[in-house]
Amino acid sequence: MAEQAQSVRERRAFLLLASLAFVHVALRAFLVPLTHDEARTFFVYTLSGHFLPFLSHWDAGNHLLCTALGWVSYEAFGMAPWSLRVFSALSFVLYAWYAWRWGALVRELVVRWSLWAALLFAPVLIEFFSVYRGYGMAMAFLLMALYHTTSWIRESGRNHLLAALFAWMLAALSMLSLMILWCAALGVIALDLLVKKGSTRERTGGALLWLGLGLLPLIGVSFYAEELKDQGLLYFGTEDGLYHGTLRSLAVEFFGSDGGWVMLPVAVLMLAAFVAVGWLLLRNTGGRWRSTGAVLAGLFLAELMGRLVLGEGFGVLYPSGRTALHWLPLAVLLIAFAVDGLAGRKAVWQWGALLLLVLPVRTLTTMNLTYVRSWPEEAISANIYDTVGRLQRAAPRPLLVDGYRQMPPPWDHERLWMRPGLPLLSSHGFPQADCDLLLIDTTYFTAPPGFRTIATSATGRQVLKQRIVPLQLALLKDSVLAPTALNNEFHGLWEPNAQELVAQELVLELELDLRSDARCLETLLVIEVDGPDGEHLHYDQIELRTLQREWTGDTLHIMRRLPILSGNAKRVVCYLWNRHRQNLALTSGRVRTLRIQPDHDLRNP
Repeated sequence: MAEQAQSVRERRAFLLLASLAFVHVALRAFLVPLTHDEARTFFVYTLSGHFLPFLSHWDAGNHLLCTALGWVSYEAFGMAPWSLRVFSALSFVLYAWYAWRWGALVRELVVRWSLWAALLFAPVLIEFFSVYRGYGMAMAFLLMALYHTTSWIRESGRNHLLAALFAWMLAALSMLSLMILWCAALGVIALDLLVKKGSTRERTGGALLWLGLGLLPLIGVSFYAEELKDQGLLYFGTEDGLYHGTLRSLAVEFFGSDGGWVMLPVAVLMLAAFVAVGWLLLRNTGGRWRSTGAVLAGLFLAELMGRLVLGEGFGVLYPSGRTALHWLPLAVLLIAFAVDGLAGRKAVWQWGALLLLVLPVRTLTTMNLTYVRSWPEEAISANIYDTVGRLQRAAPRPLLVDGYRQMPPPWDHERLWMRPGLPLLSSHGFPQADCDLLLIDTTYFTAPPGFRTIATSATGRQVLKQRIVPLQLALLKDSVLAPTALNNEFHGLWEPNAQELVAQELVLELELDLRSDARCLETLLVIEVDGPDGEHLHYDQIELRTLQREWTGDTLHIMRRLPILSGNAKRVVCYLWNRHRQNLALTSGRVRTLRIQPDHDLRNP
């Protein structure tokens, strides 16, 4: 099946449609607030410059290719969200180009345009091109890999083989969930190399390409994935199988519901597509197994069987939500080519492709420029930051702000990027009442009594609440720290007698003038409370790299709350942990120990 010649009018219409989709992607890259995973990727990998596999912090959140390109854009353009997301957004151009090429293989006009609309405006998938994660990039390379794999099987051609192998490698480096498909594709390509006729030189050249750009990279990435598994870092997924687990999660992601009215039609439609491709194969002999639909069906079946084997045989979690995102383009392509094949026998079948328009309709009715649909609760809009900044400027001390554990990274990024006056956000004990401000998702959490709402984010999920009765802090001790070079791994700043502070709720106020020429200061500020056996009763670890970009004389002024000390607290300490022995000096410092005075007059909001 060769690409069909398209009219100039159709080319222009597609270009307009793709341009509209790209404008939406670009606007979201600029306007949507950073999410937790994006911010953590920035702080752990991009800011430090340590992102290479086997040589950096181990975490499945390191989407290798996307992280590396994000580091390039950070070095070139800075830490603005659009800068971190620029390569993800640009990968949509590649995605759109291969969407065009896939459509050009379709004979029927209705099927072709249904395919284009479904790919360009797929719900959730389109949003990942505006996020500093590897999912969007992976979908672009997946379309490219599938296109050239099917073209190689159908037509041969060294260029198709080279492009397919290269694209599969880049897709897996963007999203490790594609490894089963990658294995299946390499198996199909290897089988075709064995059975396809050709000169010895051509077969040897193809085998060397397969080995160098296929098998060897696959082995390397497999070692990396195995180490992640051994460290328990492949934790995102489901144990509920392909239907009740993976398909259910995708139904929620794409359509906002896991009801039978969504899942059953989707499952039936997919089964019908497989049956249609099988029927077409039986009706057409003579190399029809090389058809585009047959190859797509074979790869999809290999993906499903691989998941079953790993899930039932080895206890590997089934993909869930975004880690199964590749099922969407696979399903759309399979349905389109099954319908197109049936329409070649009876034209009325082409109208079945209109079912694919459910996807762009869903996108058009839910599109926004304020949050990522997979994480709506993480979007902190500008009015929240503005309100906190205004209150902090009017306050005599750093404010105590509490929020859910996913919220500090995007908060820290915003402060480091353009709002240096923002106080720190703490998640310890959340939600609790001993803070000045509370950032809370009231659709999921119940705020403690004694707070009133002063701002609401654009999504309506994150609500900023202020304490009605202000916190009263009593000074217990004020200490001055002597200047010193911090050459040791650990340097104590504060260690009172724990027994003297039992049953008291403390706040530690620190003013530190730290100097360092390190490109990224990876020292930690730690506040901990230990029990009789050294166990942590409270452990608060603050990464200095999230507080300031340069350490050349600005005084770090922060406050942190400690929970009420229990009777078995044996040690209370605050120290600097210079893990990598970076060049660091304390020029001046001050530590104040304060007690939160009990408030027995909290009023309901």
